[in-house]
Amino acid sequence: MDRMIGKLGLIAATAFGLAACSDQTGPNGGAQASLSFAATGGTTLAGDPIPPQNPVTVSGHVIAVSSVQLVLSELEVEGEDSAEVETHGTQVLVALPVNGSVVTPINTPLIPGVYTELEMKVNTVRIQGTFDGQPFDVTVTVNEDLETEIRPPLVVTETSPANLTVAIAITNWFRNDDGSAIDLLNLTLDARSRLASNINNSFDAFEDDDRSGRSDDDD
Repeated sequence: MDRMIGKLGLIAATAFGLAACSDQTGPNGGAQASLSFAATGGTTLAGDPIPPQNPVTVSGHVIAVSSVQLVLSELEVEGEDSAEVETHGTQVLVALPVNGSVVTPINTPLIPGVYTELEMKVNTVRIQGTFDGQPFDVTVTVNEDLETEIRPPLVVTETSPANLTVAIAITNWFRNDDGSAIDLLNLTLDARSRLASNINNSFDAFEDDDRSGRSDDDD
């Protein structure tokens, strides 16, 4: 089956530090779409987002996060009718708000269609803050291709802009399997691996046209 493939044209506010290397032309005549990010503390039983706990207490240790920066590459969204858009050879630096607000570093033309899956490569995550009052500054190398189902699907039309929000449950990053806290002042190889794994499992994506940080299904 033929694929409709267009390169993402990434347009970001300079405050969010977009570093573009190549492949920046968008599909001709594409509809406008945006990609947003928000930190969460998970969801309620009803599916409503919970603001991230910050500081969070884990097994008696108090972890306060002041800054999270994600370096992403190879962004790709796929959908029905074999519609696909992708970008390679670019990197995007996302300054993730740690208070639950939404940031929109990417605006791009997309081919109209229904998109059901987001794929992106998370290269590194830099986290700054305090652990029991002591400052830490750690950068975790992730280098994982993350595949996230878009629920509900992102519907892009010629007549109305669409927004996809990636919600990241940062509250869950700092726990070991046994419930103990990951010591961010003394990261062992095992602890660094656990932190990277927690980051990998913390992503969710949904259509959020009003950029509220809530799924349009919830609205």
